[in-house]
Amino acid sequence: MSIPNQTCDGLIFRINSLWKKVDKAVLDGDYELWDKVLDRVYGNLTYKGKTVFLKDKKGIIISSFDDDEEEYKYGYSFLSEKVDLLKQLNKNGVTKGRPNKKIVRRLWYQALYDKDVWIRRFMYKFNLYLRETSVEHISKDKISKSKKKLKKGIKK
Repeated sequence: MSIPNQTCDGLIFRINSLWKKVDKAVLDGDYELWDKVLDRVYGNLTYKGKTVFLKDKKGIIISSFDDDEEEYKYGYSFLSEKVDLLKQLNKNGVTKGRPNKKIVRRLWYQALYDKDVWIRRFMYKFNLYLRETSVEHISKDKISKSKKKLKKGIKK
């Protein structure tokens, strides 16, 4: 699976919009929404993947699966299963008592956080996430010009 360097503006807009929803869900403590929106971000990133259809002898489709690169398919699946398990533990009250419920909720948060970071790294591999800018790449001339502009703005 490969995502082209020049991705359409619509995709970037959609993904940015979804990341805003992720941040809000995290801040609101809405773990279920956080998970659902992460799934939508990932779904938007894997639009280039191939779907393979399995057919019987008569040509009728009996099953299908996504043929993504192993690293991405298994990484995302593993993290999603971990999140789902902790979500169920939290919902079903498998843990007795308030301290245990807090522990499960904390583990659920950590699993979602890991999934969140994994997707950001996935985006980074395809140049769809911000890249850090090294100070070494900024010339001294540009820095001094910026300082002069800043000083002029302060004096006014």
